[in-house]
This record gives sequence, structure tokens and C-alpha cells, in this order.
Amino acid sequence: MQGEQATQDWGVVRRSPMIFLTKSSAELEETSEKFADATLEVFEQLAKYLKWREHETELLEAAQARMQVMLQSVVDRLEPDQPT
Repeated sequence: MQGEQATQDWGVVRRSPMIFLTKSSAELEETSEKFADATLEVFEQLAKYLKWREHETELLEAAQARMQVMLQSVVDRLEPDQPT
């Protein structure tokens, strides 16, 4: 539940950088001074978000590894004994 809440909490930070990917350089330059403070805040929050995503990825990879072990155990039980 905490992970789900954290994902929701990062919503604005996750979506804000899309502005920088969808605007042209000229459009960004026009608004650079007007939104410099907000951009700095998003920049800093994005760095924190990326760090959080790294941790989340590690957790997901650990979960996937555990799934693989469980699935292999099921396969091993279902396969008939093979003569060696």
C-alpha cells in the first residue's frame, strides 16, 4: 500500500518533465526566466524521483527473481523424472 501511495505522490513530478519533452527549444527559451524557480523545483524533485525509481526497480527485480524460483519449482514438480 505504501508503494501505491508513493506512486500517486510522484504523479506531478513524473508528468512535469513531459512539458520539456513536448516544447521546442524556442518555446522553452521564451518561458525560461518566467518559470526558472518552478523549473528548479521540478529539476530537484525529478532527481529524487529518479532515485526512488531506482529503488523501486530493485524491488521489482527481486520480486521477479522470487517468481522465477517459484515457477521453476512448479515445473520441477510437474515434469516426470527423467532417467539420467
